[in-house]
Amino acid sequence: MVCVVHFLDLLLDKPNTFKILRVLLENLEQELTKYAIKKYSGIKHIDAALSVLISLNMVDKVEYNGITKYRANIDDAKVKAFKRFFSEIGYIK
Repeated sequence: MVCVVHFLDLLLDKPNTFKILRVLLENLEQELTKYAIKKYSGIKHIDAALSVLISLNMVDKVEYNGITKYRANIDDAKVKAFKRFFSEIGYIK
């Protein structure tokens, strides 16, 4: 039997992924540094959860002159679905 891990299992393994995704979806017009993500989410340690989101192609990592920033990959179907869901339940505006 082959064990296939669903992307939701990866997201649920790191509960902060939802908070980080929420922050990025609430700030679609800009890319955020890790500092800004920590500030807006209230999470001190974001590296593991952010890595999961990046590995799932839900978050893009971009660099400008040596500064790394992050943005939600709004072209990803999973991100679109979460944006719709978060909006419907009032998790984002």
